[in-house]
Amino acid sequence: MQSALVNVGPTLHTTLFSEKESVVVTSATLSYKNTFDLFEDRTGFRADSKTILGSPFNYQDSTLLLIPNDFQTQEIQTT
Repeated sequence: MQSALVNVGPTLHTTLFSEKESVVVTSATLSYKNTFDLFEDRTGFRADSKTILGSPFNYQDSTLLLIPNDFQTQEIQTT
């Protein structure tokens, strides 16, 4: 698996944010530590109005993390 940081800010700014009079951006993961700073820095989006709403999802009662402990060890062969 590989990953690469993608800079979508300039494209979003020129094709969406600067072209529209009004834009609504919504997602469960736009804010981080109760700010939109990370989202705004990465997308170039600057909002006139921002609202952070609480989640109705009860993480403590509805989340289960399973960590298997019975996987076979895979030997890595180098030549």
